[in-house]
Amino acid sequence: MADQSENRQMAPEKIDIMRLVSKGASVFSRTWWLWPLLTALIFGALYFRASRSFRNEYEAYAAFSVSAGNRSSVSSYSTRVSLKQLGETFPYILESGALKKVVMKDLGRNNLPVSISASVIENTSLFRISVRGSDPELCRKVLDSVIRNYPRVAKYVIGKTELSMLDYSGVPQTPINSFGRRTIIRNSLIAGTALYILLAALLTVFRRTVDHEDDLKAWTNLRCLAVFPRVQLKRRHDSKSPLLLTDQRSMPQAFREAVNLLRIRALREMDRNSWKTMMVTSTGEGEGKSSVAANLALSAAEKGFRVVLVDGDLRNPSLLQKLGMTAETGLSDVLKNGIPYSTAIVPYRESTLDILPGIRGERADHVSGFLQKEKMGNLIRALEKTYDYVIVDTPPCGMMQDALVIAGYCDCSLAVVRKDYLARSRIADMLNMLADSRARILGYMINGDTGNVGSYGYGRYGYGSGYGYGRYGNYRKYGYGSQKESD
Repeated sequence: MADQSENRQMAPEKIDIMRLVSKGASVFSRTWWLWPLLTALIFGALYFRASRSFRNEYEAYAAFSVSAGNRSSVSSYSTRVSLKQLGETFPYILESGALKKVVMKDLGRNNLPVSISASVIENTSLFRISVRGSDPELCRKVLDSVIRNYPRVAKYVIGKTELSMLDYSGVPQTPINSFGRRTIIRNSLIAGTALYILLAALLTVFRRTVDHEDDLKAWTNLRCLAVFPRVQLKRRHDSKSPLLLTDQRSMPQAFREAVNLLRIRALREMDRNSWKTMMVTSTGEGEGKSSVAANLALSAAEKGFRVVLVDGDLRNPSLLQKLGMTAETGLSDVLKNGIPYSTAIVPYRESTLDILPGIRGERADHVSGFLQKEKMGNLIRALEKTYDYVIVDTPPCGMMQDALVIAGYCDCSLAVVRKDYLARSRIADMLNMLADSRARILGYMINGDTGNVGSYGYGRYGYGSGYGYGRYGNYRKYGYGSQKESD
């Protein structure tokens, strides 16, 4: 299997537009919160930058009529020429520094932290000089100095010119600019949207997860036994079980049919090979393997088979709690104290399904002792004599060595793969580990498919999102990550 993965993982994949769109929608449903977050972060950065650099700006201005020489008629040809020349030569006079030097000397300053401009008022014979800066009083003083000194400086360029003031602002009272919050908001929305679309597109195209039952064919020859739809149900106040089970009246028919299909295919293969024990595992936490194991066991019991569901997670048992049931003794008591397993069995309602629960988590060294001394194997062989089928819910195989050891005591294994959740390479590594441990792999199933099932109420209630390892699990607390497990 490993050689097959290495040979095929570089093979080019065909692009299916509809599946790409579906995956993009799935990416959006999980990452939409990044959109407002990115927009808010960009807004904060732009706002901080703008607030540090923003200064109120004031403008002092004056408007003039222009006359050349001793002629005062504003409609004369010479006046129009002078007006045009003023507009054209004023930038040159400013850039040359001649006027600024005169104004600085007039005001007794070494610099002018203002901008000076002049323009011809459109469709008029009027000339306008304005001074802009952050200090309104300085703007007025500079304007007065320009009015006094500009004709003297300009006469060397265009000759003698007289300015007759028609309008004068004095000291400006209100700023001409405002802090551009609307501009910042608009730019933040544009940048945040563009960045999110880019990230979502990259995730859609390059994040190699399993979103279709054919996606693992390039990595393994294993068969996909079933695809469970993702279901959202209204949570009943009297419901004690956080798991979605087929015996719930509000369960959609599509979900029941998917469970039945898994049961038919799995039990048929087990009967064909005279197998009685199945291990249900997954690559990581939150993939819904406990839900799959419980529904498979319940479906088999509904057909009249005697089935026992074993909580094989010795470090972090939670199956009984997820089923809304309680017990005083459990699997760890059977393995550690040697009590008969029958005293720890909890019947599931009025059915032929029994639960062998885990009650309390065990330390890593205790778990290793139970598994290495074949206590677990002896227990499974004893259960096989009493029940038609034994289904063991184990820790994630991609995270714990426990599942690999338990796989050696079981006839076959079923891998649970949550749709669009983990990288295909991680799932392939998990399957390779199972194969290397010489476990018989029955196949895999895909959990949480959103292709054909819609919403059945409100709130997420079940598979891998609100419950399971994501909420109850804490493997580091029980030794995972602190000690290396033995094979």
